[in-house]
Amino acid sequence: MENHNKEMEIYDPKNWLSTGQAASFLKLAPGTLQNWRSQGKGPYFIKRGNNVYYPKETLSSYLRKNAKLYHSTAQWREEL
Repeated sequence: MENHNKEMEIYDPKNWLSTGQAASFLKLAPGTLQNWRSQGKGPYFIKRGNNVYYPKETLSSYLRKNAKLYHSTAQWREEL
């Protein structure tokens, strides 16, 4: 039942964000999302006509799967 509710949320237009709104949510430039779409990267999106939307749930899921947490700046630098 919970999966069904999440699926309903994803396909409900009131839970969709524009590219600009999604970029703000992810702390990225809108152009980054545009590039990712053309490269088949980044969060899932929905295309309706010429408009692109990002369901809030797919953005949250993308962050959970791709965010890295660090204890210190030194730890972050080691990965560069």
